[in-house]
Amino acid sequence: MLVKKKDLKQQEIKKLDVEKQALERTMQDKEAAYEKNKGGKYMKRDDFKQYAANLRGKNTEYKKKKQQLAEIKSEVNVLNRTK
Repeated sequence: MLVKKKDLKQQEIKKLDVEKQALERTMQDKEAAYEKNKGGKYMKRDDFKQYAANLRGKNTEYKKKKQQLAEIKSEVNVLNRTK
């Protein structure tokens, strides 16, 4: 009786192992397709920090340019009114 239970469990383990391997292959295929379409897999911590710093720099530059543009627009309005 114990031998029969043991054999059933071994068969179940083999079946689950085969299913696991199939799912791993599917996952690898999907990751490869994603990598092909979108580029890299994940950002590393250092890459993300560098990206965030770059983004902050661009944000401050954008704010400066936006402020300059607002000043120029207000100057144009003043010139149009005086004209």
